[in-house]
Amino acid sequence: MLWPWHARYPMNFALTPPDAGWPAGNLASSITDRNSRWSKPSLRASMMPTSISSSLLLGALATCAASTVAQNPIEALDAQILKSVEERLAADSPQQVAWGGYLAQRYRLRGASRALCAALDRWKHQEGLEARMTRLHLLDGLLGIGARVPTEQVEFLLNDKMTRAATLAVMAQDAAANLEGLARLAMAPAEWNDMARKSAARLLVARGLRSTRLGWHVVDNIKCGYSVWLTDGNGVDSSESEAAGGRMVKYLLTKTQAGFPPLVRIELTSSQNAEAMVKMVVPGRVGEGPIYLTRQEKAVYRPIDLEFGRLRELPSVFERLNLLKQMSGVRNLQLNTFRELHWTDAATFLSSYTRERDEIRAQLDLAIRQMRKKGWLGNDTRPDFRIPLSETIEDMRGETSVALPEIPAPAELGK
Repeated sequence: MLWPWHARYPMNFALTPPDAGWPAGNLASSITDRNSRWSKPSLRASMMPTSISSSLLLGALATCAASTVAQNPIEALDAQILKSVEERLAADSPQQVAWGGYLAQRYRLRGASRALCAALDRWKHQEGLEARMTRLHLLDGLLGIGARVPTEQVEFLLNDKMTRAATLAVMAQDAAANLEGLARLAMAPAEWNDMARKSAARLLVARGLRSTRLGWHVVDNIKCGYSVWLTDGNGVDSSESEAAGGRMVKYLLTKTQAGFPPLVRIELTSSQNAEAMVKMVVPGRVGEGPIYLTRQEKAVYRPIDLEFGRLRELPSVFERLNLLKQMSGVRNLQLNTFRELHWTDAATFLSSYTRERDEIRAQLDLAIRQMRKKGWLGNDTRPDFRIPLSETIEDMRGETSVALPEIPAPAELGK
């Protein structure tokens, strides 16, 4: 009677010989739900490491079918598979450990969490490509079972480009407990437009997990500007253009290594059309779309995918501005405001200039007040802080016999 298994995992299934390209001796079946990259168990023809033979799996199924009263049949089969996976995770061979991680995610073996973490700790200081692949498969296993892992266990893997996205995703599975680790990541140097750093900051904002360190990091690195181009109709227009070129480059590709499970690639993306999308890591908010996790098997890596390029201390100014908007709730902030004003007389110019300048200043001050109110900045910390606002006037008038008036300073904070 196989109905209890089928009820949980509805799918046609059959046992077949292993694929020729997998390690010798692989028998039995793989258990995966075709609708998910990190899948719940369901039977289909596939392959599996040697320690679980087809006869064992058939015996386990038969036992499960006959013992619906004594034990949940799914739990009985999970126990059979878990033992083999734990043995692999405890092995010395990187191939065996990698298979343990791969099978843990494929079978959704939540009981393997401790063994996965122990294996990750043992392989923490191993060097070389095989060690990096092994750690990637262990992270894949932790993601597949939805394990809650403390920052200290995985933070070092943020320094490997191959495992960076997967590490962020593992930390995000328990974002509240990993708040400080996520805040450190959000403030750390990274490549331009690094998705892990961006995801860490946006996740904290989206979940309402406030870090004053991150809040001050954002406002301390924001500088806004108000620029005016003053004309009287007698100036001269100008234009600019530029050209770029490129060249062809050949390089070696990194693929699945002999004896290892299919090489996986785990990435973060804001594209909703990604074919390998598996889940949403950061929910969308007003003005910002969600960030998703993708998982691809039999992946191929280019050299640029394996090594970091130039690291930048800060994310883009636009990302910092978006964080300021999300943290404060003040949506109409702008990094730089450009205006062209037509000169008629000094009084009219001064009125137009100061009115808009003071409106920008007021919005920036409001953003700081709101961030203090919401807990992103301490109420008593640096009470006189204001986001800097630079002012620039480009006098492009053809007739300059009338001098520009003196521009008064904005009102003091709180006045």
